[in-house]
Amino acid sequence: MTLNWLIADPSVIYVGTWTGPRGALKRIGRIINLAEGTIYATSYREGHQGTRQPLTGLQNHPETIEAIEGYDASSQFHTYGFDWYHDRLRWWMLHPVTADTVVLWDYLGSQRGIPLNESRYRLNFWHTDEWSVVTNPNSLERPLKPYELEVDWMTYEGTEMDK
Repeated sequence: MTLNWLIADPSVIYVGTWTGPRGALKRIGRIINLAEGTIYATSYREGHQGTRQPLTGLQNHPETIEAIEGYDASSQFHTYGFDWYHDRLRWWMLHPVTADTVVLWDYLGSQRGIPLNESRYRLNFWHTDEWSVVTNPNSLERPLKPYELEVDWMTYEGTEMDK
């Protein structure tokens, strides 16, 4: 399970997961600008460079998301999480003002995107010269100074997948 930010725009969050064996990876992913309340893409692809296929219906829920005023992942601590079941994946965060659960993505309707074996979860921010942030296609330059990621805590509590 992944939660990612590119440092060029900390208002955009990338959530998703990889499935399949090494060399034959498959990915489901969603790109969201939480400051604007914009879902840029919800897609499936095979391999790192595979063509993205849009997901629809139950695999694209919610279809809209409310903006979180002033959202910037780099400006304060936020609580994010995911729920992993045999037939569903759900990524969420706690709203920084109301503490309500904001559902980032509730993936249902197809087993192809749900890991069925042991997985790792990842929380990171990063830079790459091969992948620009969706809001700035010119954001391929290396940062001028080092950045730090502060994580207050991480934990995983088993779900029905573990039973």
